[in-house]
Amino acid sequence: MKSFKPLLTAILASSVLFATSNAMAAHHSDKSKVDSVKTHMTHKTSHKKADKDKLELKKTEHKKTHHKKAMEEEKTMAKTHEAKTQNLDAKKHESKAEKAEMKKHEEKATKQASQKIAKDVNINTATAAELQASLIGIGEKKAQAIVDYRKEHGKFTKAEQLMDVKGIGESIFAKNKSHIDL
Repeated sequence: MKSFKPLLTAILASSVLFATSNAMAAHHSDKSKVDSVKTHMTHKTSHKKADKDKLELKKTEHKKTHHKKAMEEEKTMAKTHEAKTQNLDAKKHESKAEKAEMKKHEEKATKQASQKIAKDVNINTATAAELQASLIGIGEKKAQAIVDYRKEHGKFTKAEQLMDVKGIGESIFAKNKSHIDL
């Protein structure tokens, strides 16, 4: 048995070494599996982060697009408002211009009427139309007032009596004095 003891010791040592080697291999295999799982998890986490980043990027792009559209709509609204305001301003300007033109025309007509050259006229026989056409500052109403005064009071005996007619004062009389016949 003595001779078997070294052999048994060698076999036992070899078995222990084999077992240790297997255990280490198993441990190494387990470690590889763990490393593989860790690598897989790392990749999975990386993919999730990448997916999350992509989602955030899409959200950001969507916000930018939405913001850009909102800004474009706001610009369009501002341009529309500006156009309406300019249109109103143009209408106001046209209206003011038209009023100014009308006023200018009326002033010109009044000036022409006041610059009318007096003609000799008999205030006792002339019609309202003849009086209006012949006397400076005498329009339709004043001409009719002269005719009405004449009907009510009789013929004028003096040219100065013309100032007794309502609306005819010294100024109008002075402008026409030399052209009034009786």
